Amino acid sequence: MQKPKLHGVDSIQLDGLTDFVGAVTDGLYGAVAFDFKSPHDLLEAKKSWFFFDEEYVCLGADIKSLANLPLATTVNQVLMRSEVIVKQGGSVKKLPRGNRQLKEVEWVYQDRVGYIFPQPSIIHLSNQEEEGRWSDITDQKNISQEIISLEVFKLWFDHGSRPKQQSYEYIVVPGINEEELTESSGNNREIEILANTADVQAVNHNKLGIFQSAFYRAGEIKVSDGLTVGMDSQGMMMLKMKDDRVGELTVSDPSRKLTRVIVTLSGIYDKQGDHFFTVPDRDKGSTLILVYLPKGVYAGKSITLTLD
Repeated sequence: MQKPKLHGVDSIQLDGLTDFVGAVTDGLYGAVAFDFKSPHDLLEAKKSWFFFDEEYVCLGADIKSLANLPLATTVNQVLMRSEVIVKQGGSVKKLPRGNRQLKEVEWVYQDRVGYIFPQPSIIHLSNQEEEGRWSDITDQKNISQEIISLEVFKLWFDHGSRPKQQSYEYIVVPGINEEELTESSGNNREIEILANTADVQAVNHNKLGIFQSAFYRAGEIKVSDGLTVGMDSQGMMMLKMKDDRVGELTVSDPSRKLTRVIVTLSGIYDKQGDHFFTVPDRDKGSTLILVYLPKGVYAGKSITLTLD
């Protein structure tokens, strides 16, 4: 949110208004999510990040604000290290210096980083010289007041003032060349965004066989033709597929309040362990999995179960 000035040092750092803030991870892959409600402004959003080997997915949903102030989501803002190339409306072109709004953008490329928009999007992009002083953004003493001018790359979504239920989705691919980005962006690098709503945000990486999700409330989602998953409460979940079955299930409770969570999966799984047991329903062809969650100082920690 763009404001005339920042809050003072005595009030800028306040506790958030929600407790759903956390992650799910098996130690190698993971996702992060939070239900954001600003303690300063009438601003809310559901935001999540899903991390894989070579890319990460960024989702935002249910973005709303009652304040009459401009609201934006920054994709990136860095010193410009190369020319900026975009694919827009099916055509690839190099952008001249400037600041503009672009429609039907499929991807943006700068400094060996690709930004893929699974649904052609309206974005704002600036690649021009900017000037400022370090003293403008800090109250520390002995900070230079010299005006510095450097070329800066900025990419953002403009939500306008008082937005209601807005959203965004994009994939970031670091360390890639333009040719690789062009070839792999056609199918969004085999990544499917299955949900991006106020209730659930979920992504499936078909190449890796990894599903990640953040459930802000109880619900279920179809992962594929043969797999539907659900949770009986808020929480986060990750699945690793083994052929056509779930090999590993990882769950967590970002609110750090729950003592257990119930997951339902398509298919029959008949296993138990230190932290879980399964209740297969052969008539329905599904399985209920009750997972006991860590407590005390370990609340919010992820639990990984081997199912197959």
